[in-house]
Amino acid sequence: MALVEFQNNQAPYINADNLNNNFTECNNIIESGSNANGNYVKYSDGTVVCYNTIQGNIFNCTQQAGSGRYYYIDTNNSEENHKNWVYPVTFLNVPAVSVAVSSSAYTMPSTGGVNRTQAVGYCVTPYAVDNITFVWHFIAIGKWK
Repeated sequence: MALVEFQNNQAPYINADNLNNNFTECNNIIESGSNANGNYVKYSDGTVVCYNTIQGNIFNCTQQAGSGRYYYIDTNNSEENHKNWVYPVTFLNVPAVSVAVSSSAYTMPSTGGVNRTQAVGYCVTPYAVDNITFVWHFIAIGKWK
């Protein structure tokens, strides 16, 4: 018998006879929390996942990059086109980091300056935009032990 079975197109049920009660090999959450730098979840195998959302300020993304194809610098020089994120916990090694940006315009985010304690998110637009706000969504996955 399977662990989960479907009978007569009804909701599945768990077949308790096939449950493996040896949970010692599971990757359990051993700690989770948050601080001013975001949230984290630590797992028993040494993996840690950190994440954070950072609200940007309104700015004008109207300065062209050197190639003239992308706009990335705001005219108020508030540097809202990039955000520095200090992780809520320090990684053992350099983690894998990803960033997404929510805004009212088409955006192309990327990461740089990634190390054990922080990362930088960068974002450009393919056209000039006035009064735009970026909301930065970061996630980093690596080892804590």
